[in-house]
Amino acid sequence: MGASILMRRFQSKHAGFTLIELAVVTAIIGLLVAGAVASFGAIRTNTKIKETHRAMHSAELLLRTFIARNGRLPCPADPTLNPNVVADAATYAREDDGGAGTGCTGNQVTGTTVYWGTLPARDLGAEPREIADGWGRQLRYAVVDGSTRTNSLTTGIWALNNNTSEIQLWDKAADDATAPAPQLIVDVGVAAVYSTGPNGSGGITLEGSFLVAPVATALAELENQDDDINLANAAYSEDDATPFDDIISVYTEHDLVLPLAEMGVVQTKRAVSTELMNRWADVVLGMAAADADRLIPAAGAVVFNDAWGQPFGYTPHAEREVCHEDKGVPPSVAKAADILFTLATGSDPGGVIAFNITRGEAAARLGVPITTLCP
Repeated sequence: MGASILMRRFQSKHAGFTLIELAVVTAIIGLLVAGAVASFGAIRTNTKIKETHRAMHSAELLLRTFIARNGRLPCPADPTLNPNVVADAATYAREDDGGAGTGCTGNQVTGTTVYWGTLPARDLGAEPREIADGWGRQLRYAVVDGSTRTNSLTTGIWALNNNTSEIQLWDKAADDATAPAPQLIVDVGVAAVYSTGPNGSGGITLEGSFLVAPVATALAELENQDDDINLANAAYSEDDATPFDDIISVYTEHDLVLPLAEMGVVQTKRAVSTELMNRWADVVLGMAAADADRLIPAAGAVVFNDAWGQPFGYTPHAEREVCHEDKGVPPSVAKAADILFTLATGSDPGGVIAFNITRGEAAARLGVPITTLCP
């Protein structure tokens, strides 16, 4: 009898302890599972972001290769084409233009020379899936039309800071009125490649379908999809009202061309313009040598273009004689230090290029002793 009572008490206590223990363990497991799921989600997102960065880096290299081969940038592809539709298959992921090098004919930003769409993967030598973002969506692509023209690398202007023929990158939406004011990161961009990030708002599938647009209060994400030259690379945000997770790169001409120039594959317009200055300087001096009075041309009498297709500034000295006569100096002696003329160009966004020719250098370039040139 006593043993039976003790056993029932033990079983009762043991059963109660087991239920409590089970509840605690269940709660702990729940927390662990929730944490594991959250961690897995974060890891998966980070992996997709890294995949996107790799795809964008590949796209950048492919754009450079295209420049090296064609002397220009490609036009965007039509983002709405579906490779599974027979009528779309031939032009899917191809430049949307009027013929290679004749300019873009797709989606034009109103009032500008900027066009947008998706990367023309097949014209870059890749399949769309190979340079899709980490979520399997097409990378958006914008470009200044002037950079897509035949031989534009050496004979045309790719971008001007005039609010119509360049792409600008800001640290928030350019029209965001909240403090602090938007700051300009890139002001003379010629091309942009970007992904709509983890939330995919406004993204474009590989089959040409548009995903749901960003919410009306997501100003920075909307900035990357509205009808202007401004793009935004704002701080990452998961806030429901003001989300931002786009991944974006905007390139200037120097960003894309300088690495090719350093490898000796192409020349920058700056280098080409410097060479042209040397040639035009020799032309000016040749004209002076053929002139009975050894005069260089007057201002406005000659027009020489730089590598951007714009006229060099030509500024002759007020006294245009190669054989300059100073007071107290014999007529047969030229003042070597005097600047005879200047050639300059301000077309390069990287700064003015100026080239001065002195009278002493003029004689040296002509390869004629000054006493022979100026008897």
